[in-house]
Amino acid sequence: MSSRYIFATYQSAGLRIFDLANPFRPEEVAYFVPPPPARMVDPRPDMKCVLHSADVYVQPDGLMYMTDFNAGLYIMQWEGA
Repeated sequence: MSSRYIFATYQSAGLRIFDLANPFRPEEVAYFVPPPPARMVDPRPDMKCVLHSADVYVQPDGLMYMTDFNAGLYIMQWEGA
């Protein structure tokens, strides 16, 4: 990719993409918040059925893989500047 963008997951806030063109004022330029999972995968008792975005991997061509503890794998394409 490039050193201009930061790709970060924020558990219940999904994926956030920040532009660091001005490193003193990062700007959020894109986001993806998955819907709540249809069912729970977490076997612990009394857990709420909420999304839990955990990791993101971005390939040089912009293909992104984001994992969610309860919903599985999301595959997306970044076509940023």
